[in-house]
Amino acid sequence: MSTLTRLFALSLLALSVSAGAAEAAKKKRRPYLRNCSSAKRVLVCVYNGDDSAGSAAASSKALQQGDRMRINCNGNGKKGCRVKVISSERDGGFGCMKGKKGNFIGMNTSHHIISVDGDGLASFRRESKDQKCR
Repeated sequence: MSTLTRLFALSLLALSVSAGAAEAAKKKRRPYLRNCSSAKRVLVCVYNGDDSAGSAAASSKALQQGDRMRINCNGNGKKGCRVKVISSERDGGFGCMKGKKGNFIGMNTSHHIISVDGDGLASFRRESKDQKCR
């Protein structure tokens, strides 16, 4: 193998390793939410940081009391995501709705959902590492 071929192969290997490390670091920054509210079940709707109209949820998940989820969204320059939390006790509908209201969650923080009002705004408490509901 020529020196040039070896150099090219090593640079490709270094590039693939750094891309994998960047993706792992990005996943590590994803915050968690845990349902510590009195609602037996809530729907968490997560919107990308730049979706100010709340037009399309990037992800959503129903959480039972005590359950935890990793927030899956892109900050898109806003360093966080918007979150709407809908209580199943609210009414018959249980889905992510379009609208501007919601809480902003930073990309490096995990929170407990403490309570949910009728507009999908939640009260949060910052979570220590793997802290259970109190």
